[in-house]
Amino acid sequence: MLSTPGNKKVFGIKLRLIRIKKQYSQEYCIRKVVCDMKSWYRWENGISYPQPIYRQKIQNLFPELGKL
Repeated sequence: MLSTPGNKKVFGIKLRLIRIKKQYSQEYCIRKVVCDMKSWYRWENGISYPQPIYRQKIQNLFPELGKL
């Protein structure tokens, strides 16, 4: 599981790059994952790591991220 500070950054970079590659807006992802803008911003910027319920939803949206 990605839980160290460095891994939060790596996760955030991957999350943003895959979102952009799929041409999904942040708003679209927020609606699909059912979270708030602040949380999504913190995840994409490597400030925090999603809780298990959100990790599952993110994995469903972006299976290419692998097991979270």
